[in-house]
Amino acid sequence: MKTLIILIASVLILATPVTSHGLALDKQKILNDLQTLYPYFKPDEIQRKIQTVTDGEHFLRTFIPYYYFTLKNNPQMTGNLISMAREAGWCVGDAHYSNFGAILNRGGVADFTINDLDDAGPCPLFTDVLKLFVSARLVTPQFNFQQLLKAYILGLSGAPSNLSPEVRQLLLNSQKIGAVPDPKELASPTKLLRDVNGREFTAEEKTAVIAALNHAYANSAIMIDGYASFKTGGGSHGLQIFKVLLKSRPSSRTPFSDTQLVQFKRLVSPGIFPLLVGPMPNVMDRIHTTLMVEQGQTFSGFYGVETVLKTPYLLTPEWMGNLKIDPRTLNPAQLFNVALDEFYVLGRIHSHSASPAYPQMIAQTAVTDWQLAAQTIGAYMIEVFKTVK
Repeated sequence: MKTLIILIASVLILATPVTSHGLALDKQKILNDLQTLYPYFKPDEIQRKIQTVTDGEHFLRTFIPYYYFTLKNNPQMTGNLISMAREAGWCVGDAHYSNFGAILNRGGVADFTINDLDDAGPCPLFTDVLKLFVSARLVTPQFNFQQLLKAYILGLSGAPSNLSPEVRQLLLNSQKIGAVPDPKELASPTKLLRDVNGREFTAEEKTAVIAALNHAYANSAIMIDGYASFKTGGGSHGLQIFKVLLKSRPSSRTPFSDTQLVQFKRLVSPGIFPLLVGPMPNVMDRIHTTLMVEQGQTFSGFYGVETVLKTPYLLTPEWMGNLKIDPRTLNPAQLFNVALDEFYVLGRIHSHSASPAYPQMIAQTAVTDWQLAAQTIGAYMIEVFKTVK
C-alpha cells in the first residue's frame, strides 16, 4: 500500500460559534449552505434531494458534507472530543449502518467492510467515529455506547475479532451468490432493463464510455448494452450514472467471467471536504487509497476511476453477491451485533493511517462525551430536517 502522508494541520476552523439545536433555524440559510456544498446542482435539484429525505438520520446520510460543514462551523457540538481535532487520518466519510456490507474481492472471497468509496479522504478521524455514533443514536438510541466504543478500539488495535452470526451469514450468502449481475437488472441475457429515469446514450457518450472501458480493462471486454441515468437515493442522489453490460472477448486473457454489469458514477468532491486536512488528493490516488484501506490489497480490478467526456467517474462492479446490511430486516439484538462489527471495521480501517498517539487518546475518552456529542448533533440534524421540509 502506498505510504499515506497526512498533513496534520489546523483542522477545525473555529468560526464564531452559533447555538446548536436550541435555537430556531433559518430555512433559507440552510438552503444557501446546501447550495454552497453542492455547486454542481441547481436549486431545484437540491430540492429534489430534500424531497427524498424522510427523517433526521436520512438527512445525515443524504447530505453528507453538511455533517462536516456543521462541525467546522460549530465545533462546540463535539464537546470534549474537540481535543482530538488534530489527529487526522483517512476517513471513510459516510459511516452509517447501511454503508457496511459484504464485498467480494478479486478471488471471489467476501469481506465485511464499508461499501462506499466516494466520500473518503484525509480528515480528523474522530469525526468519522462520531458520525457512526450519531447514526446509532438516531436509529437505535438504546444501544450501549461503551461496548460500541470498545469494538472500535479493538479494530484500531489490529486485534482479531469474532464476527457476529448475522455478519457471518451475510458473508456466506455473498460468496454463494457470487460475482454475477442481478437478473432483475436484465431484460434478456444481452439487454439491460432501463430504470424509470433511464435514457439511451448519445452518440458522444457511447463512444466515450467504450473508450473508458477499453482503457479500464485493457480491451478485454465488449460492451453489449448500456444506458444513462442518475442516482435516486442516498448521498449520491442526482449524480449522473452509466450502466453497462459487458462480455469478455472470446480469445482474450481476461478477468471477466461470462457477462458482467458495471456502473460509472460521476465523482464530485468527497463528503469530508469541509474538514479536509491538507491538499485534496487527485481523484485517482484518493480512490486507490480508499480501496486499499477499506478492502485491502486483493480488491477487485473491476474498480477504478475513468474519465468520460472530461468528467471523472467511479467505475464499480454491480455484483448481486455484494450484499448490504439492511437494518429493517434485523431485530434490536441482531442490529446491535452488526453495529459492534461495524465499529470494529471502522477501527480496522482507521488503523492504517492513525498516528501512534491516536489509539491512546481514543481509549482515554469518556463514553459520556460520545453520547453527549451524538445526542447534540443528532438533535440538530432532526431540526434541520424539519426546517427544510
